[in-house]
Amino acid sequence: MTPILFAEPTSNAPTSNAIPSVFGLAKLGKMAFDGVDLGPTWQRLATRFSQNNADVAALMDMCILDQLLNNADRGLILQEHALGACRLYQLPAKTSPARLRVLGLATAGNISANTPIEFLIEDSDITLYLLYLVPGMPVPPLPEHDLAFVLAAESENSLVVLQAMERLVAEWTCPVINLPGLIPQVGREHLYKVLAPISGIEIPATVLVQRTLWERFGNGEIPVESLLPGGRFPLIVRPRDSHAGLGLAKIEDRAAALSYLSERQETEFYVSRFVDYRSPDGLYRKYRVAVIEGKAFPTHMGISDHWMIHYLNAGMLESAEKRAEEERFMDRFDTEFGLRHGRAISEMAQVTGLDYFGIDCSETQDGKLLVFEAGTALVVHNMDQADIFPYKGSHMLTVFEAFRAMMYRKSGV
Repeated sequence: MTPILFAEPTSNAPTSNAIPSVFGLAKLGKMAFDGVDLGPTWQRLATRFSQNNADVAALMDMCILDQLLNNADRGLILQEHALGACRLYQLPAKTSPARLRVLGLATAGNISANTPIEFLIEDSDITLYLLYLVPGMPVPPLPEHDLAFVLAAESENSLVVLQAMERLVAEWTCPVINLPGLIPQVGREHLYKVLAPISGIEIPATVLVQRTLWERFGNGEIPVESLLPGGRFPLIVRPRDSHAGLGLAKIEDRAAALSYLSERQETEFYVSRFVDYRSPDGLYRKYRVAVIEGKAFPTHMGISDHWMIHYLNAGMLESAEKRAEEERFMDRFDTEFGLRHGRAISEMAQVTGLDYFGIDCSETQDGKLLVFEAGTALVVHNMDQADIFPYKGSHMLTVFEAFRAMMYRKSGV
């Protein structure tokens, strides 16, 4: 692959007034989370742009809304148009002047393409500048800033941009959080190798399998060991570069492997062995943990009778009993879950070198930390209804304060 270089930024620092301001993911995501009809907001933004076609900030927000409205293809077209005209945007601090100015190095793509930092600094004294690095386009003049934060997350599409960021930040004069060269190692096919030396962690090997090989396996032409060293049924399969459980399935036998393939159009799949992580009561428990400078913080847990848990489909809203357990998990984190797995999580931070990342995890039946996924794009938020989840707010504020404190320390402000 031929590397795509970015032109050096010019030295003329733009004033904040010259940088388009966006509503951003946190504000628009909260509207969607609360069940607000997003159509009228999208239409108002469209009217803004029709009245002033230089208002590319409207297009960037429309892109987010389109994805929240399950119209991602249109949204990404709008984003491409906006970035063709302007690649620098801002979310101003709540206070003026801002106490800290952070330059986020982002990549074009959907709302999971970058660290959702907006949720972590919302309504604070931090101004966030979003610089989108687009292959083939020059870096615009940069605003004065105290700290750079690599927001581009691991994905196949981001590799070229991360390589270019690596060259760019090599000569950066301010501190940089989550160096771009460290991001790819949390990819599914790499993470299990990175974490292998850490005792107390269970993370199944994940391999990339071509569609033709998966088909041969389903037809009985090759053994399961040819796909996955030490592999055995059941298997877990998902399309490459998929997230949020899209296309994720448990495969019990060869017939199920062929049936899965008949329903998918993708050409590459990640395959790993399934780990039965049911608790003694027969329920599955999945935890999301934020890791800030090596320290773990609880952000939520989901409880379900199904192995594929997502917080929104785990029935937490409907079950007071489940919420009571989540409250205990968060309240007792430092003396229970966090104490049991704190050393392993701290070592994860050391071996990855990342200042900030998230983990989706559980516990094996023999007490190890079972890692499903780790990365910089996991959403950590405080959008849950306070009257139903009254215990969450204080914990999330603790996470946000630790996150901001990290940035202040790194910046020296």
